[in-house]
Amino acid sequence: MTTSTATSGKVYLSVVDQWLDSLPASESDIFKEFAEITPSAVEIWVYAGIMQYPGSFNDLARWVKMKYRKLDSRGILNSEISALHSDVQELRMAITSGEIKGSDGAARLASLEKELRSHIETSERMNKTIDKRGLTLAGADRVMREKEQSMRLPARKHYWVAQLIKSKIARNATFEKKKQLKKNITKEVIATSPVKLSQSAAEQAAERHESLASLTAKIKELDLIIEYLEKVEKTMSQMGFDIKNIVELQKMEQL
Repeated sequence: MTTSTATSGKVYLSVVDQWLDSLPASESDIFKEFAEITPSAVEIWVYAGIMQYPGSFNDLARWVKMKYRKLDSRGILNSEISALHSDVQELRMAITSGEIKGSDGAARLASLEKELRSHIETSERMNKTIDKRGLTLAGADRVMREKEQSMRLPARKHYWVAQLIKSKIARNATFEKKKQLKKNITKEVIATSPVKLSQSAAEQAAERHESLASLTAKIKELDLIIEYLEKVEKTMSQMGFDIKNIVELQKMEQL
């Protein structure tokens, strides 16, 4: 059994106990009541997921087994089926050997076989119900996770859009700075040149200036960042439709 220690120094026997202790008392009590009356650990796990349980299914299943002893209906039914099958075999051998009269044995054998078939049918119905419930709960868990992702999506999209806007603002500011600096350097080149230079020749000379070259490199870098952020923003916009399609497909699979 694993133990964990909280920052307060309190020692917990399981992750579930630590999680329950972090919940309000009313929510913790409601979950414990649900875990006590619910026979399926899978249903308890799905309900725990709704309450933002952070641990694994195995941890929760061990906790349920330790805290609340559940009746193993399938195990009991399978034991009864094995016992009835053994009784049928023994009765047939007794009839064959003559230990039991044929008329008496036939009636008893028919009764046992009928009871055995009834138990087998009940077991098959139980297995189908459990399998169907497991698929339904798995689908519900997936839908909840997809819903949680869709709820987080707007905040994530806003973050990336904000980064895109900041990068565009930075690029525009850098471009204006370069434009103004180029004017000043062009004037300086014309004023200090020993020969008369045309405006275009002076601007070409200014472009080779170290400070302008640095700003040009910075603008190219921001262009790459903007291109990347635009692609991210486009992908985030499409994710809403993807999540909706997954949820709808999951609904169709459960029909």
